[in-house]
Amino acid sequence: MTTPVTLLLLCQAASAVKHTMTFYLMISSGAPNVPDFMIVADFEGVRMAYYDSSMKTPQARHDWVRRLMQDDPQHWERIALDSMRYEQLLKGETESFKQNSSQTGGVHVTQQVLGCEWDNETEEVDDKSIIIVATVAVVAVIIFAVVGFIVYKKKKAKRFRPPPEKGSELSEQLNPEA
Repeated sequence: MTTPVTLLLLCQAASAVKHTMTFYLMISSGAPNVPDFMIVADFEGVRMAYYDSSMKTPQARHDWVRRLMQDDPQHWERIALDSMRYEQLLKGETESFKQNSSQTGGVHVTQQVLGCEWDNETEEVDDKSIIIVATVAVVAVIIFAVVGFIVYKKKKAKRFRPPPEKGSELSEQLNPEA
């Protein structure tokens, strides 16, 4: 019994350590009290930084990120510029989607998750963002198709009325005053 437990412990100790970095992005329009754009950056599940369109500069959410801001302000300025550029890019894509789908009114929220894993022993980087974006796109297309089908069925049900059984019913429908 001790051999399998020892083997499991050794396997865990021998395995490579993977580090993860994840960015959560959201753009919204028509939603009151919600920023137009937001980025949250996590490293190893710990919040590092937060940015939204109302502040125009990212906020450090961890001590080592605050030290980075002080030690290398040019790096932090580049991060702020990249955040604003990505905001403009995502706003443009969202606006284009709204126009092309004729969905210009109401509340719109677009979310994107980007991330990667880095294995510190093999130096291998595994980009998860492509899989995540593809999954979100497939789900969005399915939801769009289902909603479109439901709207089509409702419109079709309103247009179609079965013909009246008797001539007098038809006469009443055509001439309600008589």
